[in-house]
Amino acid sequence: MRVDDFGVGKQRADAFEPLIGHGIFTADGEDAARLRKLVKPCFAWGRSDNLAMFEPHLQNLIARLPEGGRDPVDLAPLFSALTMDVSTEFLFDESTCVLSSQHTASTGIRFSKAFDSGQKGVIKAFALGSLANLVPEVRASKEQQVVRNFMDQYVNRAMGLRIGTQAQQETGKKLVYSCLEALSQQIDDPELIRGALLNLLLAGRDTTASLLSNLFFVLARRPQI
Repeated sequence: MRVDDFGVGKQRADAFEPLIGHGIFTADGEDAARLRKLVKPCFAWGRSDNLAMFEPHLQNLIARLPEGGRDPVDLAPLFSALTMDVSTEFLFDESTCVLSSQHTASTGIRFSKAFDSGQKGVIKAFALGSLANLVPEVRASKEQQVVRNFMDQYVNRAMGLRIGTQAQQETGKKLVYSCLEALSQQIDDPELIRGALLNLLLAGRDTTASLLSNLFFVLARRPQI
């Protein structure tokens, strides 16, 4: 069994790219292999297993739970917020802090909502295929622009890190290794950096939130466990 046996296909690429750009979820064949190789340094040993990075976000989640543990609580949206905060901390070196106060997290909350809403548009566009152009709202251009504007700061930071890394390599100095730095060393195209970050966010956010939600759904029905 080879990776080519599980091709993305043009329909999925056309549906996803307006929101998340070109990346591991929208590429096929040699292009997909190249993109996977470019993002691989983001998961270098010593960073992806740094659990201390996630502790503040876990504490923010716990602070949102009802005291005493007796009142029912819908964990699914809390897990979505947790995985957004954790994923952005890991990928962007700066968390959206959705689980923090409404004031401090206002920008992150707008991005998170736009990313969620944009994904719904992506799913509809994928289902409709070539007919998606007949339903303008499916393209969710407003949400896509919010996501793009939010990402600009991190794309620009990565491009700045590329320049800084080159300068520090000449002087023999080293930067603290991060995902943004890893991408800046591998990619010199701002659009590819944006796509790489958003594709990784899509991969790490909803999947983990769904797993956590399902885990506690099952545990709630198995009190003996």
